[in-house]
Amino acid sequence: MKKTKDHPFFCYKKNCSKTAWNTPEYLSPEDWDFLAKVYDTLKNGNGEQLHALLWSVLDSIAEHFFNHSIGWAEGYTYCRNLRYVQECAFDGMVRHQLPKIKIALERIRQ
Repeated sequence: MKKTKDHPFFCYKKNCSKTAWNTPEYLSPEDWDFLAKVYDTLKNGNGEQLHALLWSVLDSIAEHFFNHSIGWAEGYTYCRNLRYVQECAFDGMVRHQLPKIKIALERIRQ
């Protein structure tokens, strides 16, 4: 019998990190709603607003965001620090994740 592997942020079936754009099947409706809020904040907000949004929800939603939505598990720990979000994470997410999040949201809305 084949052994089933389960990992918090890696998809063995597709051999990639879990992300909204590569493995949308791991996201719940709550995860998609939160991802849309993050998208709006990245597009129109700033680091302080992103930090406030990330930690205004249940830890499980924030953890799913990092593990399943953007595939950056370390971000769950790093982004607890407001200064880190303001100085590094916000700009990095705008550059690297924002375009991919946009595509994932467009696909799910079709």
